[in-house]
Amino acid sequence: MTTLSACSGTPPVPRAYQNANLVAECRAAPTFEGRTSDDLVSAYLRLSALYAECAARHNALADSVAGG
Repeated sequence: MTTLSACSGTPPVPRAYQNANLVAECRAAPTFEGRTSDDLVSAYLRLSALYAECAARHNALADSVAGG
């Protein structure tokens, strides 16, 4: 008598993402090369915008994976 012990059925297929942009890596943070407080403020604003873009994409990906 032979006993087979394997998973029945087919393995689940990963769900395709609706938007491939969701899995894109975040852009690298720019280096700060300024010398004045105005340069620092400009660099901070650019970095804040990059962070917001990356955070929004991450949250959208998390929602997509969670099925939301």
